[in-house]
Amino acid sequence: MLRKRKNSWLTVCIICMASLLISVTCQDGDRGLVVSLLPDHVSEIVTFPGKVDNFVNAKDSTGEKSGNRFLYFFGRTDVLSMACDPWNHSIYVLDGLSQSLYKMHHFNIWMNNTQRNVTLMHQGVSHSASSQIAFDWLSRNIYWTDDFYNWIGVQPVDTEDKTMYKVIMHDGLWSPLALTVDPIKGYLFVAEHGANTVIERADLAGEDRKTIITSISKVPDIVVDAEEERIYWIDIGRNALETARYDGTDRRLVRRSTNIYILMSGLTLYNDVVCLTKFQESEVLCLDKRSGSVVWSNTFATQQPWSVEVYDKDLQKKVPHKCEQKGCGHFCANTPNGAKCLCKEGFELDTDGKSCTASHRLYGKGLLMANGTDMCMLDIRVITGHQNDARCFLSWKNNITHVAVDANRNKIYFTDDTNRKIQKYDIVLNVTSVIATTSSVSGLVYDWINDDVYWSEDDSGKIKVTTTADNVRQEATIFWGLDRPSFLTVNPHNSTLYWVSNRNGQYSIDGGSFDGMKRWKIAEKAIIQNPSGLFYDYSYKKLFFIDKGELKSILPDGSGMVALNSVGSDDKIFVYKDYALVTNGQNYIRTLNIHTKVLKRTFNLTDFKKVSDLVVFDKSIQLLENSPCRANNGGCEHICTVDTGKKICRCGFGYTLKSDGLNCSSVPVQEDFALTVDYTHGILYQISLQDAKVTAIDLPPPNYPMSAVYDSKRHKVYWADFQRYQILQSTIWGKNKTVVFNTGSFIPGSVQVDSSTGNIYYAATTFDFMKGVTSHIAVVRPQSGQNKVVISQLEVVKTIALCPQKGWLFWIDKGGGQYTAYIGRGAMDGDSRSFFVSSNLFSPTGLTVDYQDEKLYWSDSYMNTISYIGLDGNNRGELTHDPRADIMHIAVYGSHLYYTAVNRQFITKVNKKTGTISSWMSETPEFGRLETIDIHPGDPMPVNEKCAVNNGLCSTFCLPTPFGRSCACEEGVLLEKDGRTCKGVKKCNQTIPNGRFQSDCSGYLGTTCRYQCSPGYLPALADLDLHCSYNGDWGVQMDKLCELLNPSKAEFSSQADTLNKAALGGILGAVIFILLIVIVVIVVILYKRRQGMFAHAKFVNAPNVQLNPSNAEKMDEKEIVNGKEHSNGTVNGTIGTSNPVYEYKTDTNSSNHVYSTLDVQNM
Repeated sequence: MLRKRKNSWLTVCIICMASLLISVTCQDGDRGLVVSLLPDHVSEIVTFPGKVDNFVNAKDSTGEKSGNRFLYFFGRTDVLSMACDPWNHSIYVLDGLSQSLYKMHHFNIWMNNTQRNVTLMHQGVSHSASSQIAFDWLSRNIYWTDDFYNWIGVQPVDTEDKTMYKVIMHDGLWSPLALTVDPIKGYLFVAEHGANTVIERADLAGEDRKTIITSISKVPDIVVDAEEERIYWIDIGRNALETARYDGTDRRLVRRSTNIYILMSGLTLYNDVVCLTKFQESEVLCLDKRSGSVVWSNTFATQQPWSVEVYDKDLQKKVPHKCEQKGCGHFCANTPNGAKCLCKEGFELDTDGKSCTASHRLYGKGLLMANGTDMCMLDIRVITGHQNDARCFLSWKNNITHVAVDANRNKIYFTDDTNRKIQKYDIVLNVTSVIATTSSVSGLVYDWINDDVYWSEDDSGKIKVTTTADNVRQEATIFWGLDRPSFLTVNPHNSTLYWVSNRNGQYSIDGGSFDGMKRWKIAEKAIIQNPSGLFYDYSYKKLFFIDKGELKSILPDGSGMVALNSVGSDDKIFVYKDYALVTNGQNYIRTLNIHTKVLKRTFNLTDFKKVSDLVVFDKSIQLLENSPCRANNGGCEHICTVDTGKKICRCGFGYTLKSDGLNCSSVPVQEDFALTVDYTHGILYQISLQDAKVTAIDLPPPNYPMSAVYDSKRHKVYWADFQRYQILQSTIWGKNKTVVFNTGSFIPGSVQVDSSTGNIYYAATTFDFMKGVTSHIAVVRPQSGQNKVVISQLEVVKTIALCPQKGWLFWIDKGGGQYTAYIGRGAMDGDSRSFFVSSNLFSPTGLTVDYQDEKLYWSDSYMNTISYIGLDGNNRGELTHDPRADIMHIAVYGSHLYYTAVNRQFITKVNKKTGTISSWMSETPEFGRLETIDIHPGDPMPVNEKCAVNNGLCSTFCLPTPFGRSCACEEGVLLEKDGRTCKGVKKCNQTIPNGRFQSDCSGYLGTTCRYQCSPGYLPALADLDLHCSYNGDWGVQMDKLCELLNPSKAEFSSQADTLNKAALGGILGAVIFILLIVIVVIVVILYKRRQGMFAHAKFVNAPNVQLNPSNAEKMDEKEIVNGKEHSNGTVNGTIGTSNPVYEYKTDTNSSNHVYSTLDVQNM
């Protein structure tokens, strides 16, 4: 019996221990990855149990893992952000559709607890896809960003008081998005997307703000690594996952997407693994946080992941903290300097640093409305769906028509239209007093900087001002003689009033200074018809008004008018943050999102009757001192940041702050530099080859470069702008930025310069619904903008390279339709096309010609290799392999190649003989995605000899070919029969008074010719080469090119010529006389000899008589011989000045004539 009892007790103990073990095991296993899915406004939460850093499964690294997922169906919601609370078995979610924060109780990773339920925590958060929440597990507060209220809020997660929240950051925020916290260190990190996108660090009370990261684009999520005190963030604009220390130092790239754009939305971290969501690709990706290599992924078949979080107690260490013992009245935040008590909106912290006292009996931030006899206030979050009761605080027996507020001093000003008075109401003391007697008031505003009240009177045509102090009352008329002024609004920071004028139905919007000394028109009947509800918003720095049922905005200088949306019959407007509140005086108010231009909601005021006026009561929009960066970017040219309350101007990467501390400049590198394109930031950078210093080319914004090249001969930078479909040029100083050519519907890509002519070759791509994606390669003359397509019907041309000396053009076609990827080759005139390299290509990206070794190099981003082949098509090989680099573009210089890569924040240098990578440039985290690279001076591009001289005698395009050159015309223009001239081509005048151009001068636009002067004239210019401009002139006065010799010398020369002519005549006469005498003598002698010969004539035919020839006979023989030589010379063309070929070749410009002749024959 005893043994049985012992056995039973043993069994019970075993069962209990087993149950406890199971319980502990389940508890320890309650961890995993939580993902929210957004399929068309029907959200689900899916979980993947287990330790996230153990999710590695090589055999099943992709594809939907349905066996590991647990779903919770939320219904019609958008779960945009989540935060986990594993110590309390809860998660918190931000729902975009209901604009609320919720708490899910009794949560576990398997989501199988039947007691699980969801409760509302906070209502009235703007619906923004990028708003985020973050949880402080020590003080148990939840933080959130609001993209359209432009603030960061916080509240305890365990409160049931729906008003228990506080806005801790708003000043200087324009669009706060990503958010994360480190409760142990007491830090908050937020990505602010204002005039400049930055990451700020503050304490958990929203104080001690400091900018730690610049040179970023759009950051949707941030996460902390508390163990290593680092932050990680995803940047959609930079296509990157990056990391840095808490102070912003040691910034580095973890991974960059090879896609040009990818929508990443969520980010979380666990130990050495960081996980992110790729919304468009329906994928969750987990990476090694150091190498960026993929360790796990999951693709969803029908849904798209948005937010991702790790649910694990190991991430939320419980440590002692100061708030535990602080005893705050409302709630507490841990900061690096200790615990700080926070009070909810509408309350102030007492001197004891713990207790909170109400500032007044209204809402801390509220929408104040008047209906003629009553004034009431709604919680400001009513704009975004918060539901609460109106707090009515004043009943007035007379007609309230206009209201203005002083939120800093808790005062309200309103007009009593019946008694024609302006009343001041003290919210705290609940008393009213008269501050002014008026006529018919048509507008009322409060200047919170100078504590003055302004109003307009439509019947008297005046604008008046009064002080508000009870003991001192001074009233003055600022403007008079106005045309029925109404809808008065104010900009106290600029001491300016604005109003609507009505001159017999002719409306205008006017402005004037506080002192009444200046007045001006802003908009008149040409652009407005019947404006109403005028309101100036300092955040937007714009005037908003309603005109003929349409809400519009305009800048104070009258420019930039924009129509936002139709608002029907509404005629009153108030702008708060990114919302416009409009009404027509009935018992409803509508809200419109200014950023999206969408009418968001209408809330009815059933018991409020008509709305005579509405204003917002909020201290944050009546700042006595503005953020130093708010006005005109703080005077900073580039980036204005506030560090611990002080303004600091910063420059973009590659620029230097000038001595004035405001402006930025860059001094370009003149020699030995690499030119590269930062696609992400739209900047052209120079990197010195000597010390790797980076300099930005100071181009006027905006710029969207895809490819760039430097023409060292002409000292120009050319680049392709993929947004504006243009090819542009400038100097390396960023000066003289001009458009070379608009590419129409084609997006320009790779650009190269033909060193022979200066012509730009470029590739361009377009999409047609019928033809799909097509590309072509074209050439453009930068001086004239003339364009010629040389190769068409390509698919996706990525890169081009030129070899003018041999007349070859190379290109990479990514293919996709008819062909797979290949490298093509053709003549630079588009002839002789062929597949140069077509095998073993996966994703070729870069292309360059090695002119010294006569090789073609290309990069492959998929294989991460650089390969080569001889220009003759032989000797193919691989130079180097750089794993995970995603190599993009390459360039050759001397004994090395240089290349850019997606996952390299620097330019890599590799020996082109050994393939060894050299370390010469450190990682540069400020770089975005680097595209093309061009080296200066680089290896000189050998020219095409035919095209390099006078444009090959072509009127427009001289295009190198393997056999010489061919002439071509711009699109739509025919070539003449001479093979050189385009129809209708313009030429410069080739007539020079007292001179001429050399015979090889074509006179075509853009060519250079040498001139010479006639005898007796000298050139007036030191440089005899004239350039025919594209305006059709030589740029000089033609009649002044040749000057007569010095007049005094010319006169002396004339006299001498006269004397010489006279002397010459005398000499000639004497010579002729002497010759006549000589001839007579010779005739006489010959006659006598002939007589002697005749004497011996009888012996001439006598046999056996030897005849001795005389000297005269020998002279005759010589003459005959010389006659034969001269005759042969004339006939055969070998000797003789009468030979026209000889004359041609011995011309003073013989070399040019010979070249011209041969050149024409070979064309």
